[in-house]
This record gives sequence, C-alpha cells and structure tokens, in this order.
Amino acid sequence: MGATISMKFTGQGGESIASAFARCGNPGPALEEFGEYKRRQIIFSMPHRGPLMASAPGEPPGQHSGSFAQTMTYNVEGARLQVGSHDPRAQILQEGGTITATGKLLAIPLSEESYGKRPRDFPDLVLTFRRTNFGLTAFLVRVSELTDTRTPRERKRTSLTGQTGYVRPSKEHPEFLFVLKHSVEIYQHPYLEWTRDDEVVLLVTLRSHWNQR
Repeated sequence: MGATISMKFTGQGGESIASAFARCGNPGPALEEFGEYKRRQIIFSMPHRGPLMASAPGEPPGQHSGSFAQTMTYNVEGARLQVGSHDPRAQILQEGGTITATGKLLAIPLSEESYGKRPRDFPDLVLTFRRTNFGLTAFLVRVSELTDTRTPRERKRTSLTGQTGYVRPSKEHPEFLFVLKHSVEIYQHPYLEWTRDDEVVLLVTLRSHWNQR
C-alpha cells in the first residue's frame, strides 16, 4: 500500500489562501507548480546514507539507492492536490509497523553487497547458526568464507531458504550476508507533512499565477 497526503484548498488554509484561490480563477496550473515543489521538498528531506545506516526513528527515511525517493509523485484534481507514493514501502515507512514473513523467513541484508538483493542472487550461500542476544539466530553466509565441516547426514538436510544443508563456522571470519527472521519491526520515518512553510510557498505561487491573468 502507498501513502499520500491530500490537500483540498477551496475554503481552507485561511482567508489569504482562500482569497488567492478565488482570484486565481483556475488554480490548476498553480497547484501543478506547487505539487512539483512539494515533491522535490519531500525528496530533499530524505538524507543520503549508506545502505546500512538507517535514519533514526522519527526522521525521514534515508536514501540509499534513491529508488524509493523517485517514487514520489503528485496529482491535481480540481482544487485538490495529492502528494506521496504508491510504492509498497511507503505506508510502513510513514506510519511504522511490523513486517511478518508469510511462509519462508525474512532475509534481512547485513552488508552493502547484499543490500537490495535476495538470497537467490548469491548461489554460494549456506545456512548457519549463531547465538545472539535474541537466542539462536539463523544466518546466510558465503560458502567460500567457511570450512565445510558438515557430516554426510547434515549435507542432506534442507535449509529454511531452499538451500541444502548448513555449515559450522570456521575459526576464520565468515561473511554474513543475511539474517533470517520471522518478523521485523519498522520504526516511523515520517516524510509526508503539511507545514507553515508550505502555506507560504502555496500563497506565493497562487499570487504569481493571479498576477499573470
């Protein structure tokens, strides 16, 4: 599901904005211009961060690849402006919530190399386990970074990811690419809001189109 904010300006926004709308006649071009401003403003509010550097709760979501930011759009219908995104990530980033696995476990990337990818993009992954603060935790690691100490019986086991078997970590430091979880909690990262500055910019935009009449 996406997330948008809708603003209907006729009769709202204070006397100055309502008056500007009335004098503008056709507010469509002004709202188109303001919609593009608001779209760019939302993208600008998203800090540029590395793949594994999440924004703090309450901050706008960080930009990693820029794919989410580019889903921002706007739509004008009469005196109504709608700004936001229909991307599946939009709502949970705006409001927060829990993503729960359906069927297989969720594979959460742990490195820059695995960010934005799926386990099937790495043909040499195997399943291994480590004890963490959350108990026994499953990880997907690169085979080349491990010493394969599996018994023949262990090799025949089917892992939770569809790969066969698991390995015991060697004394060398393996490369952990994914952690497997039943669910993951996403904090709120609101990026859609209507501010006093927006009112000022909208009023200036309306007046500029009013003066062009």
